[in-house]
Amino acid sequence: MKFTPPLEHWLSWIPLISALAAVEATQQVAAVSLALKWPNDLLLFQRKVGGILCESLFQAPDDTVVVIGIGLNVNVAPDNFSDDLRPIAASLSETTQQAIDRNRLVAQFLLELEHCLDELRSHGSSRLRHAYIARCATLGRRVQVQFADHDQVTGLAEDISVDGALQIKPLSAHPRSQPIASLDVRAADVIHLRE
Repeated sequence: MKFTPPLEHWLSWIPLISALAAVEATQQVAAVSLALKWPNDLLLFQRKVGGILCESLFQAPDDTVVVIGIGLNVNVAPDNFSDDLRPIAASLSETTQQAIDRNRLVAQFLLELEHCLDELRSHGSSRLRHAYIARCATLGRRVQVQFADHDQVTGLAEDISVDGALQIKPLSAHPRSQPIASLDVRAADVIHLRE
């Protein structure tokens, strides 16, 4: 029996499993271990090495197309980053000390992405969620969430829900105020705050 998750559930996982596939591919090809910043940024020693953007196109009720765009700094010399980017940007080759075969990396990424998509379709997000959580540098951190409407919430990133949302426990503004319920974040900019 083949499992087919609801379309919304399937689509919400595409950015996360795309990032997971990129992390797995870099581990396989370059032996570089990356972390994930929810939902789809790739981190090397807390510096951004890449990111993923996904766009969904609904052509008909049963015909959905997802375009995945990935940017990954592979063989960029540190001197090539501008002064303002050096503290926050990284390249995979910094840890390997040699050039990485980008064609092999792309091929491995596509293979890993296909495995993740097949698993999502046939078994749902359970194992993928655990694999994502194991690599997620956002969990357990204080974060500031900035929504498109300019609202902000500061809280503790606690978990990833079954539909891929980041679960935040908002920090109360005053120690005597009532505890605030957890918040499921599905789309926002998340900033890791320094402890």
